[in-house]
Amino acid sequence: MSGDDRAHGYFPMTTALGKVYTPRDMYYGTLLSSAEALHSGITTVHNWCHNVMSHEHAVEDLRAMQETGLRGRFSYGPARSTPSPSRSTWPTSRACMATGPACRTKAC
Repeated sequence: MSGDDRAHGYFPMTTALGKVYTPRDMYYGTLLSSAEALHSGITTVHNWCHNVMSHEHAVEDLRAMQETGLRGRFSYGPARSTPSPSRSTWPTSRACMATGPACRTKAC
């Protein structure tokens, strides 16, 4: 996702790859990035999740964050799609984890 070719830029590549990501891929990607953050001394993150394609995608992303013990906020939004189930059904039993919409406008 670098170089001078716009076809291989961030948005074209994440759009193409995001379509084939499974909930399991979300889990492992978040688990790896969370472990890297912890290894670097970062204990609080804002996970602005751009690839919530289904309820299961969100659950697996949250599960990875919770398993590592990171504190943070999981933000989901309409960048790709928003799952139909209420966010209240997502696993956020820890007091140090919050969920909410990720908006770029005041309409949220």
